[in-house]
Amino acid sequence: MIKTRLFSTTGNRIEKIFQFLGVVQSTIILILIFIEYGYNLPFSATFKNFIFLIDISILAIYLAHFTIRYFSAASKIEFFQKSSLDFILIFAILFAPMNLETTAILIVCRNFISYFYIIFKTPLIKRFLAILYTNPAQLTLFSFFIIIIIGTFLLTFPAATAHQTGAPLTTALFTATSATCVTGLVVVDTGSYFSAFGQVVILLLIQTGGLGIMTLSTSLILVFGRRMGVREKVTLQEIFEVPDAPTLRRIIIDIIKFTFWIESIGAFILFFRFIPYYNSFYQIFFAAIFHSISAFCNAGFGLFPDSLVRFQGDWIVNLTIAGLIITGGLGFSVMANVANRSNYNWKAKKFFRHLTIHTRIVLILTFFLISLGTIIIFFFEYDNSLFKLDFGSKILAAFFQSVTLRTAGFNSIDFSQLKNITIFMMLIWMFIGAAPGSTGGGIKVSTAGVLFLTLRTLLSGRKDVEVFKRRIPQEIVYKSIAITFVSMMCLSLGLGLLFAAEDYHFVHLLFESISAFGTVGLTLGVTPLLSDAGRITIIILMYIGRVGPLTLAYAIGEKETQINVNYPEGKIIVG
Repeated sequence: MIKTRLFSTTGNRIEKIFQFLGVVQSTIILILIFIEYGYNLPFSATFKNFIFLIDISILAIYLAHFTIRYFSAASKIEFFQKSSLDFILIFAILFAPMNLETTAILIVCRNFISYFYIIFKTPLIKRFLAILYTNPAQLTLFSFFIIIIIGTFLLTFPAATAHQTGAPLTTALFTATSATCVTGLVVVDTGSYFSAFGQVVILLLIQTGGLGIMTLSTSLILVFGRRMGVREKVTLQEIFEVPDAPTLRRIIIDIIKFTFWIESIGAFILFFRFIPYYNSFYQIFFAAIFHSISAFCNAGFGLFPDSLVRFQGDWIVNLTIAGLIITGGLGFSVMANVANRSNYNWKAKKFFRHLTIHTRIVLILTFFLISLGTIIIFFFEYDNSLFKLDFGSKILAAFFQSVTLRTAGFNSIDFSQLKNITIFMMLIWMFIGAAPGSTGGGIKVSTAGVLFLTLRTLLSGRKDVEVFKRRIPQEIVYKSIAITFVSMMCLSLGLGLLFAAEDYHFVHLLFESISAFGTVGLTLGVTPLLSDAGRITIIILMYIGRVGPLTLAYAIGEKETQINVNYPEGKIIVG
């Protein structure tokens, strides 16, 4: 008992020392990684010996810190529960055939959460975060902005491009924004312009932007056994719209698990279809993972120069990518509601009744938009862009392209041959987008559904907006109208800036702006030809489209104030 107390007291005293050493080591390793892998600079023998000593110290300090934490823990069972990842890492260090450098990098990755935890506890950062946590909208904007800046910085490294010179600032910024905002618009070919390092950076940006920075950061906190503060919990509950902290924890864990399994299944299927197109196992494996994550996150980034045109008649590739896009575009709440075992019944009607109103509207409108889009593309492009395909491949291509209009920028047909009526339909579909809480953009299908129900109520002379024998709250109606109106304002402003900066056809620039705002990523060929001013405009539209126009309005607007005053009615003639 006395020994345990002694170890506990000693551990508490030197905990801050170990954390400080972890910060210093992590900083040094990050700088060395940037120099070695980012700029491909050769190291002298003396410098390599210095790196060796750093790696040895990282390993020694980590093991010593872990030992002290173990003996100072009040409850060994609780320590084992919170340190499960540490035990896995130590097992890998002791028994896996890894070199010292790899071991040191893994330890630094493990210490990242402590690294940022210490930084966020500094007085200056705490005051700044306190301001952000009082406004979740500002927190969302700031988190996406930081990830874009980091991605831009990494893509300017010489090692990020195939020609080893680094991407120009505007190209890096455009690509990082497109990846983080899961848009898919590109000014250079991803597969040939960027190196393996650059493609990995883009992939990480896609996954981070698709899931959301707050989801990933919170999941890391949970994995590493850290506790969230009260303010963080309240803010995250507001962002995820959940009533309590246990529900928040369960939802975040379910989101991570669901994402991992869906993307793994997609990558497994695509792996076997990509074998003829690559020479090595690594290239096939990476291409499968890249396209699976890109599809699920509705990003539309691809490693093939023709997107997926070469797979026009491949049912497995098209249906796999389409399935990933639809799944990611439905939203995690919808998928959780559908997957809930308590909802299942042998009769379809009873199963449908057990679903929430939100889930029903999203499923119905998603099915309607995909089906109608398939019919329109098939009918108007039958003897046009689909002319060379057989009947089955025409149906497949029309279906696939209709699915991608839900904010995933893959294409399997030549967009330069599209008819105006098809382009017009695509503009509407891209503006509507996917479902709330999903990896897609647009004003969202539920918003469009509420607008339609509001119009139906107005024309029928009713007072309340109703659906499935339920009344839609008035604030939801107001929010839907506000989202649509603000979105149209942002698009109009962005389109006006594009007209001032570029001299391309009206339809091409309109398509480009809606594709950027809806984070779709489809283009009529204008993107690579844009000037710097045009690229900056598209970057802003992608950013606003991903964070949401209403989120932007909340972030820059004044705080809501309740005024308990009812003013007399004032008549205004409209219509």
